[in-house]
Amino acid sequence: MLEWVDWFNHRRLLEPIGNIPPAEAEARYVAAIDQVKIAAELHQPTSIEPGTVQNASCVT
Repeated sequence: MLEWVDWFNHRRLLEPIGNIPPAEAEARYVAAIDQVKIAAELHQPTSIEPGTVQNASCVT
């Protein structure tokens, strides 16, 4: 039974997701989500103190 589970998750190829195993598709998905999180963190504005107002003339 466990051999079948291993085959089902790690070795069978799924045509709808590019003929790759489900485990590989999941790993690619998680890596892509992590890259989006990193990119979002890099583009956050500099932190300001709570309650302060940013100068609107600085926004382009």
